[in-house]
Amino acid sequence: MNPHLTLYSGLTAIDANGDWGDHPHADSLPAQFVPLDPAEAAILVTLQPGAYKAIVSGEGGSTSIALVEVYEH
Repeated sequence: MNPHLTLYSGLTAIDANGDWGDHPHADSLPAQFVPLDPAEAAILVTLQPGAYKAIVSGEGGSTSIALVEVYEH
């Protein structure tokens, strides 16, 4: 599966990524969080306290299981 990750605040998409290296801030991703597979999705974003939603979908309508991890810095 080639995942696509979209992060929402309410109904507004605030960041998204399909292939982690294509993200504009990919070079800011700490080495320990860099995915091994270039097709994996990853984003690095600073958020204010609140409720957020992460949706992971597969390209081409594919389905699978995803793990979404959130870290506090």
